[in-house]
Amino acid sequence: MMIKPILKINKNEKIQQLHQLVKSKIIEVFENKRHVYFFLDRTLDQSIFDEIITLFKITEIQYIPLGIQKSFESSNLILIKIEDRKLLDKTISFLVDCFIKNYEPENDHYLVCGFGSSDLAIEDLTRDIKRKLVVKDDDRKIIFRWYDPRVMIYLEDIFEQGQLKNLYAHFSDWIFLHPTGLYFLDLNETLNVASKPINKLNNKQSIQLDLISISNNVYQNLFSFQEEIDPYFVQPVNIHQSLFQAYDEYQIQETEHLISYGLYSQILHSNFMEYQSVLENLYQHCISGNKNFTEAMELLDSNIFAQIQQDYKNGV
Repeated sequence: MMIKPILKINKNEKIQQLHQLVKSKIIEVFENKRHVYFFLDRTLDQSIFDEIITLFKITEIQYIPLGIQKSFESSNLILIKIEDRKLLDKTISFLVDCFIKNYEPENDHYLVCGFGSSDLAIEDLTRDIKRKLVVKDDDRKIIFRWYDPRVMIYLEDIFEQGQLKNLYAHFSDWIFLHPTGLYFLDLNETLNVASKPINKLNNKQSIQLDLISISNNVYQNLFSFQEEIDPYFVQPVNIHQSLFQAYDEYQIQETEHLISYGLYSQILHSNFMEYQSVLENLYQHCISGNKNFTEAMELLDSNIFAQIQQDYKNGV
């Protein structure tokens, strides 16, 4: 595993404790490397960093455009480098406050995607980041948000270790936060692995990347079903694997039905489709009838759901 937890977060974790832990990690990186990089994303809040940006010299900040834009300063992705302890002291509380919002399952504003260090100068690191933001998918080019924690947690399930090594090769340290935990990149895991760039996605990788947003949707929705399941024990990677099975094996490919499938796979069991009552119900209403997957599952008696959960719990 290249992506490893520093801390597995549970629902009783106090925000203040998390704030102190993150702050200490930032200071640790700064003291060890004499600098710390932050990756900012203001896509969903254009003015959030306006005030803090004024504190940085032009040589300490880089704007990273996604596609063709009128000016670099209009870019939503921003890389900043702090080498001055006084500047760190001025900005750290604000940056940590933005960063720990990533802990909240309902949050969509991932303003500070991560922090860490690199042996590269900020201009060279920016060029490396820009080069890896676009990959070829069939005959089109797509934006690859590999820096986003909501994407990063799935990458080991999609790409080879050599590809991940190439993706993060120019970081010495990198730490990011997700509702499931505080993570770091253990680059020592790939020391003996050959680096391999991600230039073009294969068909499976293309589907898997497309399923990430649906998986994240399912994960967020699970917090509305806390009487049936404790979402804090759910790993989004397991949702993602179930969705790929639905897409590839069962040919469930519409977003609405994939979301339904993902919820059932976690609330009931990942193998719920193999349960006899489910198979009979789907055959009756989808194969012989004119219902779709979601409609057919809604016709199942609630007692059957409870029985499925109990049987799988008992190993039946």
